[in-house]
Amino acid sequence: MNNNIFIFEFLPNELIIELFKYFKCEDLFRTFYNLNLRFNYLIQSLIHLIYSTDKNNNHSLSYPYIRTLIINSPIKNELNCFSNVRRLILDYVTDDLIKQLNTDILPNLEYLSINHKVHPLYMSDLRTKIFSNIFPNLKYCYISRIKSPNILEQWTQTLSLKFLKIN
Repeated sequence: MNNNIFIFEFLPNELIIELFKYFKCEDLFRTFYNLNLRFNYLIQSLIHLIYSTDKNNNHSLSYPYIRTLIINSPIKNELNCFSNVRRLILDYVTDDLIKQLNTDILPNLEYLSINHKVHPLYMSDLRTKIFSNIFPNLKYCYISRIKSPNILEQWTQTLSLKFLKIN
C-alpha cells in the first residue's frame, strides 16, 4: 500500500473531505474509490463533484455522485447516467439534450443554465418545459436567446423558482 494513502487514512473525516475538494472528480475516484469503505462513504457524500465534458472526465464510477454537470462539448452519455445532478449548465445544446430535460431523468434539478451560441430551432419545446412546472425543485433558470412564451396560462405556479433570467 502506498505510504501516502496509509497516512491519509489517519486524518479526520472533515480534513479528508476538505482535501478531496482539490481533486478533479476522475482523479479522486481513480485514486481513492474502492480503497476502503470509509473512503467510499466519504466520496459518495461529497456535494461539490463537477463533471465537465470539455475536460475529458471519463470515470463512469463517479457519474451517480456528480452534482454539477457542465456540458460544453458533445457528450457520449445520456443524462440519466447523472442521476443526482442539481446544477446543469449547457453551453453545448442539442435536440437530444433538450429532449432529456425532464423530471424522470433529472428529478433533483435546482439550477439550469442554457447559454448557447446560435438560436436553436427547438426553443419553443424548451419554453414549454420551463414554463410548465415540470421541474418542482428548480430554483434558478437562465436561458440565453429565448423569449418568454406568448401565453403563460399553463404556468400556474413554480413555488421553488426564485430567479428566472431570459433574454
